[in-house]
Amino acid sequence: MQKKKNKLVKFNERLCLIIASKYYLQRENGKGEFYILKPRFWKYTVARILLEIISIIKLDKNTLQQYNECFKQTYFPLQIPQRPKSYLKARLKEALLTLLGLRYFCNNEYFKSINGNLSTLLFPIENNPKVSIIIPVYNQLDFTINSLASIKEHFSKKFPIEIIVVDDCSTDDTQRIISKIDGIKYIHNDQNIGFLNSCNKAVSQSSGEYICFLNNDTLILPNWLESLVDTIEFGDEIGAVGSQLLYPYGLLQEAGGLIFEDGSGCNYGRGLHPEIPKYNYTRQTDYCSGCSLLISTKDFNALGGFDTRYSPAYYEDTDLCFSVTYKLNKKVIYQPASKLIHFEGVSSGKTISPGNVKAYQEINRVKFIQKWESELLQKHQKNKALDDSARKYIEKPVLLVMDHALPAFDKESGANRMFQLLKIFIDKGYYVIYFPADGNKIEPYYSLLHNLNIEVIYKHFGRKEFHESLSATLPYVNLIWACRPEINRDYSYIKQSFPSIKWIYDTIDLHYLRFEREYELSRSMNKKLLQKVIDYKQMEIELATSADVTVTITDKEKEILQANGVSSLQTVPNIHVPHTESLNIGFDGRKDLLFIGGYYHKPNVDAALWLSNEIMPVIWQQTPEMKLFLVGSHPPKEVRALANERIIVTGYVPDVTPYFNSARVFVAPLRYGAGMKGKIGQSLEYALPIVTTDIGAEGMHLKDNWEILLAHTAEEFAAKTLELYNNKDLWLKLRKNAKKAIEDKSPESIKASLHWLTTLHT
Repeated sequence: MQKKKNKLVKFNERLCLIIASKYYLQRENGKGEFYILKPRFWKYTVARILLEIISIIKLDKNTLQQYNECFKQTYFPLQIPQRPKSYLKARLKEALLTLLGLRYFCNNEYFKSINGNLSTLLFPIENNPKVSIIIPVYNQLDFTINSLASIKEHFSKKFPIEIIVVDDCSTDDTQRIISKIDGIKYIHNDQNIGFLNSCNKAVSQSSGEYICFLNNDTLILPNWLESLVDTIEFGDEIGAVGSQLLYPYGLLQEAGGLIFEDGSGCNYGRGLHPEIPKYNYTRQTDYCSGCSLLISTKDFNALGGFDTRYSPAYYEDTDLCFSVTYKLNKKVIYQPASKLIHFEGVSSGKTISPGNVKAYQEINRVKFIQKWESELLQKHQKNKALDDSARKYIEKPVLLVMDHALPAFDKESGANRMFQLLKIFIDKGYYVIYFPADGNKIEPYYSLLHNLNIEVIYKHFGRKEFHESLSATLPYVNLIWACRPEINRDYSYIKQSFPSIKWIYDTIDLHYLRFEREYELSRSMNKKLLQKVIDYKQMEIELATSADVTVTITDKEKEILQANGVSSLQTVPNIHVPHTESLNIGFDGRKDLLFIGGYYHKPNVDAALWLSNEIMPVIWQQTPEMKLFLVGSHPPKEVRALANERIIVTGYVPDVTPYFNSARVFVAPLRYGAGMKGKIGQSLEYALPIVTTDIGAEGMHLKDNWEILLAHTAEEFAAKTLELYNNKDLWLKLRKNAKKAIEDKSPESIKASLHWLTTLHT
């Protein structure tokens, strides 16, 4: 029933996207509001209305709530006027547009800062602002107040800012009201000098290290300014940064601007779903709209400000971005983490007509071509292929990484290895695209990849659109690094469609070997598990044979594949960085035992149960006060049931450092598994002495009684644990040797060992 409901929700969402995108694009091009009644919409709107009627009959809470909100509204951001004298008419109109699906993507949370209360518009006065926000205005007082209210709502606590409102001789109450707002630097033009000259004038009176131009018909969203500043400070090569612009009805207005050979421009992504992945990664672009554009004051002045040949307005922001690119040799960056609502065309109109400012768009395009003719001919496309144009600045080899999910490095050893590898790939000069096969955009992992300038393909709608996003990137890919046998099997079709892409199969571990050891340990005739061993062995060997390179995590697994006829092999182990501060806490300042593992992984469940039920009872006979901490995400019922006053089951812990810094011994009684065990390397990072099994130590070239202690039975494990727990000299010896044990697994060592990657694409 739930699955059927989800299908209906998706169908409804698709309907609304078709209706809203078609309707609003025509509205932006000058069509009237009754355009929705055209026959071309009927098959969509009738289906939408029927779905809504069904939801209302079923008393669906979400559906009823949205209509209830329509009849409570006092502010109507998508209507003109926004504060009508008659609420009834406006509310009925809002309900009708909701019924037709035209408000489906409109997020009312964006408008909560708008309350019309001028008494709350108070801003701090800063003597040394980092950013000067410059807002040029001409009439449209309500929009200006709303924009200031949104700034107040999301005022940066990260750095000081000043707000400059430059009033281009408005004829409404702008001067009387805005000039009295505390903390606003108000500049009044005695005569109308136009947008461009007003901006230049305001810059001359600004004090910030950076200038941020902001239209008055905007509403900023959380982290709008912080994201711009963080981006421009990412490197000296970045000269200007712009935002993702959203229409007030929720669709995308601009994901960076593109300029073609004839000087015409395109707002990339205009009128489409704002969550489409290709519009949500940080990238270099031709220009970003001046309605939200950050540049250093130094660079702006070095370029002479906005070029006055474009007065009064249009193409001045595009020209400035071209100057940043071609005169300063810096990058113009589109930053989708910086978002705002833009009520486009409030001041200048939406269509060109004689006498309005919008008419200068075509006039100034000619001037722009004359100024930048050489650059346009050499570096800008004639055919207006949008995706090609958006990616034209990517000159690095493109590496597509595929895994089952975003790398939850704090929950899983394999994910931590992948997260470290991603940083190494970037450091080696690759442009990285990440594809999580589950499609989930999970935080904080998505934002962490975004902040590393990694493009992430995620599921924004359904599986169909998810794989369309993947397909759209493949023509630009040079290498694929595909993890786990299932991912390699499911996406092997890519090899046939794009044979030029070099394929790297990262085993993570040999799955069949893990299943085989589980089967041997169970000592039962589990035919399903035995068949799984056979099937996976065949699949993994076939995948390894067909890949351009197969990556194993240990030399032992590399040798196993070699023995099965696989030739092109490389070893890439887990990656570890020592926590030197842990050395400050010595033997006497520690107590108790620690085990860590993600419990989705069955060998960790088995180890926790064996440890708690068979090993700890022997230990407690001699040291009854000793506690065992079982740390890790997703503990199943049988692990949670172990909890008592001496066994502490923590579940997921964001920062495990306190546990590693307080425990005296790390115990890892793994009885089956494969590959390199991240928990062993992690304990070596913290220089915490270890007792484990041959399976636990596998692939790390660790010597017994030198870097670790090895045990094989419950009795031996208990004895070795007690010996290490009570023998300070032995404990100190193992700790001293821990650092050397992971030296060859540092990020620097792994980066150097990946020299073979370059040979695949050169």
